[in-house]
Amino acid sequence: MCFSAEASFIGAAALTVIGTATLKTQMGSQNKLWAMIPLLFAFQQFCEGIVWLDLRGTLPHSAFTVLAKDLYLFFALALWLIWMPLALLVAEPDPKLKIALRTLLFLGITTAILNLNIYSILELSPTVNKYSVNYQTEGDLYKRLFYLAIVALPAFISSLKYMKVFGLLIIISCVTAEYFYATTFTSVWCFLASFISAALFLISRANVTLPLSQSINTTIENNNKNLIHK
Repeated sequence: MCFSAEASFIGAAALTVIGTATLKTQMGSQNKLWAMIPLLFAFQQFCEGIVWLDLRGTLPHSAFTVLAKDLYLFFALALWLIWMPLALLVAEPDPKLKIALRTLLFLGITTAILNLNIYSILELSPTVNKYSVNYQTEGDLYKRLFYLAIVALPAFISSLKYMKVFGLLIIISCVTAEYFYATTFTSVWCFLASFISAALFLISRANVTLPLSQSINTTIENNNKNLIHK
């Protein structure tokens, strides 16, 4: 598998279209945070595209390319750890499930803070390794598994339709990145996960919420039909 600036930019463009369509799906406002995930991945992939251009020498190394690298790493090391449990916590109507999601959110915030302290983003210098980017952030396996638990478990806890499928896809992408690209895990997993996020469009369609007025009208129509049949 070959990764490149072109792959990142094409991915960013595709996810922007999919993410916009996902946000436009007729869902309640409580679902908007997880519906934004494809757009956030689009931005992260755009940042990695800039990193690729910098590493290839297509763009001169500058404050702009450094900012792109820093933003990419902030997403990878901190934002996803917080956003995944938070997005599904806001969307969750079940009080008991909210408790579990709050616990994961707390762990996510704590881990994000620790990551930002352990890895000095400003000082990290990415390199190209086997057609993917090594950000020098590859920790021990148990740390990656802990990270996986925080970002994947919320999907399994959520009561939203088919969200568990999304969680399963996250795990599959993690195993794939770990097996084939352990030395460039951060870059490859984010790349794979970004395309997996496109599945959220289908999940959003399955969780469409009718406006209250339309829902009432539909109920009245169904009742009228039942009366006619009787």
